[in-house]
Amino acid sequence: MTTKHRARDSRVIVGLWHASLDAAAMQEAAELARLLSADLYGLFIEDEALLAMAALPFAREIHIATHAWRRLRPDTVATEMREAARDAQRLLDSAARATGIASAFEVVRGDPAACITAACRAGDVLVVAPQSKGGVRAAQDASRLREAAAETACSILLLPERPVRAHGAIIAVLADHNDPAFETSCALAAATGEDLRLLLGEALPPPAAEALLARARAAGLVQQRITAHPVGEAAAGGDLDALFDLPARLVVVARASPLADAAARGAAARGIPLLLLGESPSR
Repeated sequence: MTTKHRARDSRVIVGLWHASLDAAAMQEAAELARLLSADLYGLFIEDEALLAMAALPFAREIHIATHAWRRLRPDTVATEMREAARDAQRLLDSAARATGIASAFEVVRGDPAACITAACRAGDVLVVAPQSKGGVRAAQDASRLREAAAETACSILLLPERPVRAHGAIIAVLADHNDPAFETSCALAAATGEDLRLLLGEALPPPAAEALLARARAAGLVQQRITAHPVGEAAAGGDLDALFDLPARLVVVARASPLADAAARGAAARGIPLLLLGESPSR
């Protein structure tokens, strides 16, 4: 079931294992891959710890249909994993076809966090989506994905629980004039035809803001669709929520930015996807 993946500068990676799958999240991952000219890469992980636990004689699970406890058997768990992997690949292939992008799918066995850490590299984007189904286990999976990504140089796309807005501004949260979120946000705004909203930290006084606006116009964006807002005081208070009140499609901020935590809180409060930029392949 392994598909060979051709090398690209960047991939949008969807880490999958036994958690319930979300078609909307997969489609959002595919759309981001299209906008970034990246491949969509599905990595299905057969959780070695779960297989080992299933071999224990006292291991039990709740059967959904009967709500009764039953013995957890290794062969049953392995079969369910294979079926889940097939479902995951169909979902990924469908999203890739609908978006017109290249995709790849791979099945590996091991510790999910270790597999994600080994797979992600600079330039990749790892998708972390909350699971509407799957209960505690699914919530734990999302948490493990984010923790694993934190150990890599990749970017992270955090999707909200509520449906993603189809249209709205691209928000760039910028700490300084060299912030990588600027170029990425300009490219995304140009690709989507959306407004570009620049939230400027204390290190960006008015002259620097004007220079950024000029660069955005040079990138092909229409002046009337670019706005800049200083966020020094709001960021100092750790609260950017009020600046996200207008319709927004995506918030972009560098993982290393001093404004990253405040941006994450603001995006989460408004249910806006958040792209945390890691290192670029050239760094």
